[in-house]
Amino acid sequence: MSLSPSEQHLLLNQLARCYGIEQTQLHCLTDNPDDGVYGFTRHGQAFVVKYTLPTARTYSTLQAQVDWINYLALHGVPVSRPIPSQQGLLVEQLPFNDTFISVVCYQHVPDARPAVPTLSAEQWQIWGQTLGKLHALSTQYTPQPHGRIDHWNASATRDRRTIPADQTLVLEKFDALQRYFQTLPQESHVYGLIHNDLQANNLFLDNGRLWVIDFDGCEYNWFLFDLATSLYFTLWERPVAQSNAAFAAFVLENILAGYAREYSIRAEWVERLPICLKRVEMDNYVAILAYNQVTVQSNLEALPPKHRALLSRYRYNIEHDVPYLDFAH
Repeated sequence: MSLSPSEQHLLLNQLARCYGIEQTQLHCLTDNPDDGVYGFTRHGQAFVVKYTLPTARTYSTLQAQVDWINYLALHGVPVSRPIPSQQGLLVEQLPFNDTFISVVCYQHVPDARPAVPTLSAEQWQIWGQTLGKLHALSTQYTPQPHGRIDHWNASATRDRRTIPADQTLVLEKFDALQRYFQTLPQESHVYGLIHNDLQANNLFLDNGRLWVIDFDGCEYNWFLFDLATSLYFTLWERPVAQSNAAFAAFVLENILAGYAREYSIRAEWVERLPICLKRVEMDNYVAILAYNQVTVQSNLEALPPKHRALLSRYRYNIEHDVPYLDFAH
């Protein structure tokens, strides 16, 4: 859903009033204004404000997200903290046509994205320690009664329908992954609220601290998946001179060492990383299909060559059970 220029103008005018600024002080932080992410400076401090359409995130979900982020901030996790509006609300609701658009303002954090290929062992350990602290606090957090954050399989039916019906083997692999994870225990020491997209794009490194941003995809899942996602996307940027296996071993050794400073994970769970990486791979395959609105096999021919090649490679690796470490990058 896109907003017309006049709708955008009216919405931004309301948004500015919520935070005691003029509309002219807002500047778009992405290439696409429909992303709804804007920045502004007030009394010498920088902030990021994001509006969300109800089709993307419900008001109750955003309330639950900011409550958890605020909890993490209060307990020492370096996160982009939600900032109250002029009315003291962490989530504002702005009238729009026949519905409401939700708005959240966040503290701006230093925007130095980690340079993955050159991170030192200690910096990887800081990554792991930050993640371990987040998970330790997840086990202690009591969610607000009216908030709503989904569990890992909430979109399973929709995701399955995204896969073209003629990709029968991919569908079989999807179903097998679902069955496997449904058998795993969900005790609070291994399962809880996770970030779910903890990669370099959502981290900022500043003077030895690793700031965590963008909790839009947070969900209830096994803590192991934050480790798997970190490793999955890290391998896209491995140093050219290193193999996937060597770089993965270096990264994982240090992330786990840092993680252990704040929380512990048993070896039996770490041994499940390969199948977690396959599920992250499947999730990304489905996301690319959905983004390109691929509904049948013939649609693939109309895609840009880069996307077509990527989907082809993912499909082959899923259908043939190719271990992620064998082909990443």
